[in-house]
Amino acid sequence: MSSFAILQNISLELRRQIFEALQATPDADFQVTNMTRDIVFDPPPDAAPGPPVLSIFLYHIEPDAHLRNQRTLTPTPDQLRYPPLALQLYYLITPLDESQERNQLLLGRILQFFHDTPILTALDGTPLDNSFGGNSPELRVSLETLTVEELTRVWNALQSTYQLSVAYKVRVVTVDSLQPESAAHRVAETHTVVGAKERGG
Repeated sequence: MSSFAILQNISLELRRQIFEALQATPDADFQVTNMTRDIVFDPPPDAAPGPPVLSIFLYHIEPDAHLRNQRTLTPTPDQLRYPPLALQLYYLITPLDESQERNQLLLGRILQFFHDTPILTALDGTPLDNSFGGNSPELRVSLETLTVEELTRVWNALQSTYQLSVAYKVRVVTVDSLQPESAAHRVAETHTVVGAKERGG
């Protein structure tokens, strides 16, 4: 079941995977040694020496157009369930070091990692389910191409100076409904009448 906490859990999973990828990179020191101190979820502040080193900012959420009008689910033949809310999450990933060389190195490793492993099948070790049949039991992390105009709007909204960054989309994220299941009223039997219909008068 996908509870309302799934947004937070996805952010935590992205941070965990990025941290482990940076830690496991040979011959590179990204200055990331403490996951919660060095990688934050806050909007990207101005670059500065020291922590935080990286911002993973959830900057936009929108309904998934392909699953916006799902039919009522049938988790069992006798039960009906209201479909989940299907979403797409958009993240802005920004390195925060004063050194642009280190920022480019860090972003290069993140791009490489999600290019090689774009699928999430578990959050903190717990496998994703299919939301009672309303979703696939996996999430896809894909690189987003933002135009100069879109980038300008994002950074203006953040009221911050533009910094080198990349945007990723995570889909399909489902939040299950808390509406109770209802009984499915099935057709028990049908009758077919064959014959000529009498005309009145």
